[in-house]
Amino acid sequence: MLFQWSPFSTEEALLKQLDDIGDHGSRIIIYNLWLNNEGKMELDFQSDPEDIRISCDAESGKSCSSTSVSDLHLANTLQYSLRAYLSILYLKIPENFCIWLRGRIVEYHNIARDLKYPEFIVYKPQNGGCKEGSVITSIGFLKEAPLVNIHGFNVYHRKRLILPFWNVAGSSTARSRGVVGVLEANFIQPTHNKQDFEKTPLFQKLENRLKEMTWEYWDYHCGLIGYHATKRLHKPSQVSSESRQKHDALNMRRWMRNLMLR
Repeated sequence: MLFQWSPFSTEEALLKQLDDIGDHGSRIIIYNLWLNNEGKMELDFQSDPEDIRISCDAESGKSCSSTSVSDLHLANTLQYSLRAYLSILYLKIPENFCIWLRGRIVEYHNIARDLKYPEFIVYKPQNGGCKEGSVITSIGFLKEAPLVNIHGFNVYHRKRLILPFWNVAGSSTARSRGVVGVLEANFIQPTHNKQDFEKTPLFQKLENRLKEMTWEYWDYHCGLIGYHATKRLHKPSQVSSESRQKHDALNMRRWMRNLMLR
């Protein structure tokens, strides 16, 4: 079956792929791609020899050639660049773990480190009156704000990215411009393709709280990036950076233990 459907026609060529992996890991090979009506492959291997991209053309509506600060930001490039997407795919990664793409290691990118004037806000989800455990959300302005019209929350589930730059506040108002957050929501269930969450009451409550969090943060901090300050709200509940580090360390130990059990 492998000889019939893979690009390798001999046992020697096939086993060499396993040898190249080493004693652990996975190897993904993309081949036999379909062509669009213009005779171009859906995936672009030519624009960047170290990346795989979704082809940019008039039909797709993507503007990969734009040079504006917003268009070149990670929030937009991850829509068509596999390397950009993989760089934020995991919230944290072990030291002995890495991803290679076309011969070069993908550099891990921590979105929370891109934030200025960060706050660490505690959210305690409840389901049927039962608390699901506290979640610490990092929220702040992007370091490029107010030059970028980007906002939203990066929501992870068990360290794996599910929703990148989820726009919970909508795009009809500037009352969220540049506000970005990061959180790990293990209390809600992702869909089978890991591209969204099941629309449960817990999910709806999270969406509403993140929207409120965005507006609260904006009202309290917008003057720091040059906007006219609105009515000041009470400063949202926070945790210290030391408490957050302890919280992250505990979650990392749990994640590593689950990996070993699997």
